[in-house]
Amino acid sequence: MKKRFLLGGCLLGLLSIPAVPLLMMVLVIVLCIGIVSPGIALSFGPGTHQTTNPRPTQEFTGKTNAAVVDAARTLVQTLYPCGNSGLDTCYTANFPRNVLQYLDDACGDPQCPYAQSGNFQCVFFVLAVYYMAGQTLPAGPNAVQFWATYQNAPGWLEIPANGAPEPGDIAVFSGPPSGPFANPFGHVAIIIDVAVPGKDGTGGSIQLAEANSLKAVDNLPLVKTNPGQDHSLWQVTAWIGYTLLGYIRNAANG
Repeated sequence: MKKRFLLGGCLLGLLSIPAVPLLMMVLVIVLCIGIVSPGIALSFGPGTHQTTNPRPTQEFTGKTNAAVVDAARTLVQTLYPCGNSGLDTCYTANFPRNVLQYLDDACGDPQCPYAQSGNFQCVFFVLAVYYMAGQTLPAGPNAVQFWATYQNAPGWLEIPANGAPEPGDIAVFSGPPSGPFANPFGHVAIIIDVAVPGKDGTGGSIQLAEANSLKAVDNLPLVKTNPGQDHSLWQVTAWIGYTLLGYIRNAANG
């Protein structure tokens, strides 16, 4: 049975783009749409698109879902900014045709609008990456709803936000509930690298590959919140108004 969309409206948000002189505010419409749960999911993040994909720095636990990381690093290389504002997500002709066919089939539309170049959504990027990795996801709800959907899903683990992230995890974020940046639909991304904070005081980070955000590859700060304790607790600083709910992981790699 094909999974189909139930569509809703869109999000309008005023974003400050650091690269623009005088911090010019621009109006953007950004969507982050799921394919199983009803409604649409919308998402945005700060900064500017980045299509570079730096080499891995330091693995966090020694465990990595290498197939997912490799797929994400491959797929993100096809993404580039487009649209009048340069804030939409397009992809090149190198985007795998079989992956587009999978997304269209899952959408129930031979030309699914949310898998098209220029309107490529964060949920669809996550679905595409796991499909490329041979680990097809059982559900693709609205972005923030990933956390509830996968809570008891067989074969999948949920690691809370203060737990240890691993490359290949799905990072799930809630968005600002109100105000000019309101985004109740959240955001999802693939962790492609984790760098632990150094003993010399250098900061740690998680590196994300994502679509329908203002960066195709982004780094968020990672710090240890209980120094000296045997059981480490960690904190990721997300974009303004966003909160990391946690990480979804294939249990085979847990």
